[in-house]
Amino acid sequence: LATAAVAAVFTVQEVNQKVAALTAPFNTANSEMSLEFTSLAVDAVRATDFGVKAFYKKTTADNEVVLDLKSAQYAYGDGKNPTANLDVGLKFDVVKALGQKVVNELAEELDKMAIEMAGEQAAEYGPAAKVDAKITEKKVDANGDIESIKMTLSASLDLAQLPASKPLNEEEFKSIELSVSASRTGFEIKASVVMNPDYRRFNNGDDGLKEYVEKLLADDVDAYQELSQFLLILDSVANWLLAMKAA
Repeated sequence: LATAAVAAVFTVQEVNQKVAALTAPFNTANSEMSLEFTSLAVDAVRATDFGVKAFYKKTTADNEVVLDLKSAQYAYGDGKNPTANLDVGLKFDVVKALGQKVVNELAEELDKMAIEMAGEQAAEYGPAAKVDAKITEKKVDANGDIESIKMTLSASLDLAQLPASKPLNEEEFKSIELSVSASRTGFEIKASVVMNPDYRRFNNGDDGLKEYVEKLLADDVDAYQELSQFLLILDSVANWLLAMKAA
């Protein structure tokens, strides 16, 4: 009843009205920002639904940065397969900011990451883990310089076959589907994660997503201050990227 009373103070729409006031100073002649919660819900024990999308664009004479958080969504559902999904892109002229050499080096690191991820999981979990990590796309120009590269990772964990050194309540995930793309014009990340419902954080009293959602719905000053600080950090990162120039 107490949780229901807290949640009834503010609706998602009213939360978004307050958020719009926080993003307003960042909407200027050379920048555009929006942030919107798509779902906010809790029960007596945990957050049951959480969703947010955001967009930020900032332009200078030399470059433009666009952060497009198309979706960040979490749903507890019936508790058997709590799921989180992410779809985010960061666009800017990477070559102008970092140089083609850095783009090539990033592509090499992504290639190594795919191999290392598969090996590490197999070594740590044995037959309980199934991992497929690989480069699915790689484009180079006539000079051998990287134009774009994409890595995909598919991993699943059979919780019934965990080794003795891996307690069930310490394992956070059941499966992960991930794709990371990098190119001369930016980066894209898509991820879908199914979580282990027996993970200890679902049941303990740690201050987490449930408490943050409750604070937003209860018009808590500190929660909105934290959000305001996040927007300032986002703006600072955009300024940092815009100021970068390849040697």
